[in-house]
Amino acid sequence: MKALLRTVLLSLFLLSPLTASYAASSPEPTAREAQTEQYAMVIASGKLLSLTKWKVEVDFGQELEISVKNKGLLRDENGKTISFNSPMDALNYMNSQGWVLVSTATTESKFTAVIKRTVRQ
Repeated sequence: MKALLRTVLLSLFLLSPLTASYAASSPEPTAREAQTEQYAMVIASGKLLSLTKWKVEVDFGQELEISVKNKGLLRDENGKTISFNSPMDALNYMNSQGWVLVSTATTESKFTAVIKRTVRQ
């Protein structure tokens, strides 16, 4: 019995470096590398004292910075906040940027949409 146990342990000891070297030579992709789609949430709310302009924030899953006000607002290439006439105007803009609508939800004062796009690798 001791001889069998010794043989099994010796075999495991000798085979473990082979397993480790195989794992090192063919790494599994990380979750980010294996990601095929990117999701975001569009949150639109009417601007105070304006019936036609909407404040649109987009949550791309970025880390929240509490001290930065309006960090999630959509901006143009010059860094200026983009104003939208309606939530549909914002969705049309996001669609022109390659995003596709997944789902929506509304309340009295907010419109929320989940959007996605294919990740280019």
